[in-house]
Amino acid sequence: MWRRGWAVLGATLLVACGSSAGSGGAMMQATAPGIVRAPTAQTAAVGQSATFLVIASGSTPLRYQWQKNGQNIPNATDATYITPPTTTGDDGATFTVVVTNANGMIATSPVRLTITVAPPPTDVLTYHNDNARSAQNLSEGVLTPANVNAARFGLLLILAADGLVDAQPLIVTNLSVAGRTRNVVYLATEHGSVYLYDADDGTALGNASLLGSGETTSDSRGCFQVTPEIGITATPVIDRGAGANGTLYAVVMSKDGSGHYFQRLHALDLVTLAEQPQSPVVIQATYPGTGANSSNGAVVFDPAQYKERAGLLLLNGGVYTTWASHCDDGAYTGWIIGYDGLTLAQTRVLNVVPNGSFDGSRDFHGSADNRLRSR
Repeated sequence: MWRRGWAVLGATLLVACGSSAGSGGAMMQATAPGIVRAPTAQTAAVGQSATFLVIASGSTPLRYQWQKNGQNIPNATDATYITPPTTTGDDGATFTVVVTNANGMIATSPVRLTITVAPPPTDVLTYHNDNARSAQNLSEGVLTPANVNAARFGLLLILAADGLVDAQPLIVTNLSVAGRTRNVVYLATEHGSVYLYDADDGTALGNASLLGSGETTSDSRGCFQVTPEIGITATPVIDRGAGANGTLYAVVMSKDGSGHYFQRLHALDLVTLAEQPQSPVVIQATYPGTGANSSNGAVVFDPAQYKERAGLLLLNGGVYTTWASHCDDGAYTGWIIGYDGLTLAQTRVLNVVPNGSFDGSRDFHGSADNRLRSR
């Protein structure tokens, strides 16, 4: 009995040993680290981050230590290293990663970080960038077909506003606002307001309502095109040389409690959004003719019948407004009205159909009267 007990015990031990070694055959061999994919050189623009990646093999756990110019980077101990926002001083820096485990270590060859300096940002001061409305930015130096894609190009900021934004946002670069130099974006709303934001980080820098005292924005005038309210529809225009800080010009439509409609041209300081001297002016005009809404041989501009729709134009120091109807309804004509950018005095008036109407109720044709008239 004593010998049989040992025999059973011995068999049990042999089975146990067989199980621990058994199903896979030999024990796994410990290995030192190896590099499967080494980091590669990177290029980043000033202010952007660069990402370095290593893929290593070997017995786990693997430990990583990234180095910049041969010096350990604190807390850079993952397989991926993302730099802080870069500066011009990072140009030419080299990066290495040391991978270790219990069986050894390996270091990758240094790779270089190249820093590029982006060209200065470009102002966008008028609709589609220029007076030809070409929408070209001939100074673009960052966006290319290679980086304008779903992975790298998309939404940057969501900016609050009190109404629909039909006007194109405008950009002023390197403007001193709120204690430092910023790139600034201007938004104009159909609620009759202008907003000032930092274009890079979205900081709200100011806003102003352009509605007169006791007034509201216009209703839609029975037209579906701009609804439910009409305030600032046309893209404003900016003159950086007008006034102490530059000037933004905008047209707003409003009405008072008695149902009277107004169109006003405003000139706002770019930094404070305060009205410039002589601003605003009520848009009024007459032109010789017997067409729609004429009286005593002159066509009269009716502020209720029109909305400023095309982007404002700045040309030779003058600000030009152009006027569209509401859904082609009613008897209307076509107006171009110009103002001096500094004094806001009316300087030009043109009615393109002074002896007719665009509503089809009267015939019209070109005539010698269809010319820009100085005031």
